[in-house]
Amino acid sequence: MNYDLQYKVFQPPALSYLTVKIPDNLLKELIIDSKKLEKTKNKASYENHLVGNFENGEQLAIKPNNAEMISGFKSFKELELIKNHMAKTYVDMYFQTSQSLFRPGQTKIELGDMWLNIQREGDFNPVHNHNCKTETGLSSFCWLTFPLHVMKSAVKSNQQGMTYLHWGLTHGSSSKQFMYPKNTGLLPDPGLIVMFPSWLEHVVYPFKGNGERISIASNINIKLE
Repeated sequence: MNYDLQYKVFQPPALSYLTVKIPDNLLKELIIDSKKLEKTKNKASYENHLVGNFENGEQLAIKPNNAEMISGFKSFKELELIKNHMAKTYVDMYFQTSQSLFRPGQTKIELGDMWLNIQREGDFNPVHNHNCKTETGLSSFCWLTFPLHVMKSAVKSNQQGMTYLHWGLTHGSSSKQFMYPKNTGLLPDPGLIVMFPSWLEHVVYPFKGNGERISIASNINIKLE
């Protein structure tokens, strides 16, 4: 066969998620403020709004739904500004790369809610997604601290304490059927923010041993007009 065949490969995207690393000084301030919030007498649990199974840790409100952000913590406000900027970047990126015929004339972005996760041994988040006040929404989390022994275990392909993103089902014989994975595991990286569409299902696995996995999660309401 002497044909000169010109092949084209088409790989339609199934998902886009965005990451950014915050400055070290802001990460330190967030850790300090998180510890202060944990010790505050008037702290408010947010567990009734969440699916997390935290028997040893806590989930605390930073900005409850339809309420003001807790005052007196400057770093939380700085994190909000970064996340809003990330959301604007995500929206622009999506409409630049997608084949959607819709193009928004105006985009309104606002932080919906934000909360602190203090995960200890045995605590976990089952597979879930997030709800936003608006039809269009983005969710995110930012790792603050992670037990060193768990981090070393995660690097060795152990799922302890890791977050997995899921956007579809993959069968056991997927590689023999030319199917690409429909999930990805994220290695813990303190100071890293991960942002994704609110419909995306994800899970946080428990870990064994001492230490805390501290993160700040949030939902962002987006109006496309």
